[in-house]
Amino acid sequence: MTVQVIMELTVKENRHADFREFMVKILPHSRSYKGCVCIELVRNQDNPAHLLVMEKWNGRQDYERYLSWRMESGLMNEIAEMIEDQPKLQFFDPIGL
Repeated sequence: MTVQVIMELTVKENRHADFREFMVKILPHSRSYKGCVCIELVRNQDNPAHLLVMEKWNGRQDYERYLSWRMESGLMNEIAEMIEDQPKLQFFDPIGL
């Protein structure tokens, strides 16, 4: 069963352009990772620094393998330098409606 993964984060004030450039560079690799159905980033209209990374994966285990790969590569440390606090990560199951 597919899983919807939502990562909520806030980009640091001076890092918006850096974050966007970084994501443009890495998203093609993320989207082609085994088990990834889609990844989309959306921005809060009232607070442009507040973003949601909305991902759909074939299964949670696929996402967890992907996340481990990204953590081992040091990518998550690079992202951490551009965001406030820890990102909030949530997993959702489709309910068929």
